[in-house]
Amino acid sequence: MRAFLAILPILALPAVLPSCSGDDGGSGSLPTTLCTPDEDTCQGNYAATCGPDGRSYVLLTPCHPDRTCVQGECVDRRCTPGRKGCAGIDTAELCSDDGLLQTLVPCTVPMQSCFGGRCLPDACDPAKDAAFCEFDTRVVCDGGARKEQPCPSGTACVGAECRAKEDCAPQEARCSGETASGICNANATGWDVTVCSSRQRCVNGFCLARLADLPGGAGDEDAAQEP
Repeated sequence: MRAFLAILPILALPAVLPSCSGDDGGSGSLPTTLCTPDEDTCQGNYAATCGPDGRSYVLLTPCHPDRTCVQGECVDRRCTPGRKGCAGIDTAELCSDDGLLQTLVPCTVPMQSCFGGRCLPDACDPAKDAAFCEFDTRVVCDGGARKEQPCPSGTACVGAECRAKEDCAPQEARCSGETASGICNANATGWDVTVCSSRQRCVNGFCLARLADLPGGAGDEDAAQEP
């Protein structure tokens, strides 16, 4: 049985967020359910089970850091989602966005080798060939030759520089109050932020629909039940 998910820590979002003034999320009445009762599904990279009344998720299990959610189940990954690397000096190694497919691409052009998951000429020009990042590695042009420079522990490469990681796991979801959802990015150096519409609220890291009242008074608060 899946473990219950503890209440997620509040996400510290940037001070400036996209404005949502005037956004009513569409017209019409609010829905009465969030999901199909008792159905297993995925919320981001969390395996989720819909409650028996369809108005809340009663179980949420994080699949990260080593698995991917597929049809409501956590499946073992073959590689780090979206990561590019090298399988030896002459073969690029590419991982799919879900981490379930790994592809090897040989470097077939003479005088090219694999650097940071790309097949590139061994020789380079510092004036033309800018440094670039691939997760926790910088690839630079040094003395006319390309070199890989691993970032120190606790950092990852962003914008050709090694920067400190956030206190989060890739694909972890958090809320900033009820108004915004954040997903920790692939190398844990920042957050991909979504501002919830006025017809939504952030629950357990995701913008979910606000629900209409039911006869007897059960209403929108059902959507905000923590697992």
